[in-house]
Amino acid sequence: MTPLWQAVDLPALPGRSLLWIDDLRHLSPEYLARYFRPQAQGISPRVLARALRGAAPEVAEHVLGHAAPELTTAVREHGAEDVDRAQIRQAQLTVATVYFWEMAYHGRPEVYEQFSARQQPPLAELFPVTGVHDRTVLDVGTGGGRVLAHLDGHAARLYGVDPCRPLLAIAATKVPGAVLHEGGFDRLPLPDCSVDLVVSHGAYQVSEERGGTSGLAEVRRVLRPGGTARIAVANPSTAQHLRSTGVTEIAVRGAIEWTAPPADADPLLHHLLRLAHVHFDEQGRGRTPVWLFEIVRPA
Repeated sequence: MTPLWQAVDLPALPGRSLLWIDDLRHLSPEYLARYFRPQAQGISPRVLARALRGAAPEVAEHVLGHAAPELTTAVREHGAEDVDRAQIRQAQLTVATVYFWEMAYHGRPEVYEQFSARQQPPLAELFPVTGVHDRTVLDVGTGGGRVLAHLDGHAARLYGVDPCRPLLAIAATKVPGAVLHEGGFDRLPLPDCSVDLVVSHGAYQVSEERGGTSGLAEVRRVLRPGGTARIAVANPSTAQHLRSTGVTEIAVRGAIEWTAPPADADPLLHHLLRLAHVHFDEQGRGRTPVWLFEIVRPA
């Protein structure tokens, strides 16, 4: 018999103003069912159980009520184990660290949009508009629609895919003519051979949950014969992973240019910039390298 779930009452962390375990409440039921795969991120069911036992009861109910049944069963098996507060706090730190960006996307999309507004990627170099005329384009990890807005008016048809519904709502206001779908690299919600060009900026990651080899296979699946994918990443480890898969690397002259926010901006915005390892000079300017990779499906 599955043990009863036993919550542990913990005092609130002093001075906490950023995201913590209770902010998992912002992950939508659809996200939890389709994309919440903590084991792929190195989080065991035991660690997740410990973290949730110190969360608000309604948060644990939300996560376990919508996550994949096999994950929920595995987590509940640890619901009555003896644990101390230090173990729970450590588990919460682990989960909150891994899912910090997702909690920010889903729970504070307006702050993530502010984060996006501080950066200026070399979009004209990464995704030239001259290459999209009369073509069907898919933007994977579209977020608030920045790349779609760059291509709008040039492509024959634009699709955007992102697992975060609040960010898709923002994208819809910027590019009302785009067709937007909730989804991710692991399972693109488009038919085989349906697009001429796949673009992605900053969304692809190494893990299978957020990209990986299965994500590259999905990109190839939706490309038409002769179609092309251009995947831009700003993490050197992710770039090295893509090199190891054998895809073609294209040299990039430009970089992501950043502008520092005012000192009194939302603390979460400042924290997101720290997590992105953005360093500003005395003039409030920053610069992050970007790597570009191309996949061509044979005609």
